[in-house]
Amino acid sequence: QPSTVYQNFMLSFIAEGGQPYIGEPLGIRFMEQGQGWYWIDDVRVQFRPLTKAREPEPAGGAVDLPTSGITLRWMPGMYVADNVNSHEVYFGTDKTAVEDANTNTAGIYRGNASGGPDGNDKYYYTLPDTLPLGQRCYWRVDEVNEGYAGPNPPPNGRWEGDIWSFRVTGTALSPNPAAGATDVPVYTDLSWTAGTGAQKHDVYFGTDVTAVTNADTSSGVYLGRQTATTVANSSLVPAPLLSTNYYWRIDEVNETSGLIVDGDIWGFTTAEYTDVEDFDGYP
Repeated sequence: QPSTVYQNFMLSFIAEGGQPYIGEPLGIRFMEQGQGWYWIDDVRVQFRPLTKAREPEPAGGAVDLPTSGITLRWMPGMYVADNVNSHEVYFGTDKTAVEDANTNTAGIYRGNASGGPDGNDKYYYTLPDTLPLGQRCYWRVDEVNEGYAGPNPPPNGRWEGDIWSFRVTGTALSPNPAAGATDVPVYTDLSWTAGTGAQKHDVYFGTDVTAVTNADTSSGVYLGRQTATTVANSSLVPAPLLSTNYYWRIDEVNETSGLIVDGDIWGFTTAEYTDVEDFDGYP
């Protein structure tokens, strides 16, 4: 009997022909280095054929991309034929419009991608667009094989892709505390890296994520416009309390051009307790 019990294994594979394994129970064993062979007696197989475009570049949610010359790359679906209608590319600045687009949607449908495969077996499409600073962008790739005769054929021979996004340079970056940070000391200052073209920074801070998201310079969570990329803890309103969620946003301002690039929402949670210096000196 093994001295260690291993649980919650996930085995992921594609069976020949894209079909799940059906038959007698599988007997699988593995070797722990230096410990010998162990048998796994309970195997569960999850079948997920890789029919959609996947592994996007830029990765979903990427930031700080150039304003022009962006190349979209992806790994193709497993059933796609290399023909004139195999990879339909959609791109735009409105997420809903990209989700709803079809090949008749002018401006968003960019045609069939002719690039690829590259050295990493990915197909690609280079955007001809010059995009404004801070622009949020959305894209999807539908994989198409109108002659597909295999199992579970999709409508019209199309496997509709997921929506991926990225953002062009110009936004504030590298927040400190990092987005999602926990156990943050209540005396921590806020800091960030200025976005391209930024001359000043509008600071928003509060405990209500919706209020910070929707705020403008007349809102109660607006702390003011500044040239520095740091906000001292003593300037934060409200003053941070223990075990509390806080949200903040930095809009980048170019007063010369009048451009204001809205920032992403960052959040952190303060620590449950704080250190007290020279505690032994207290009465």
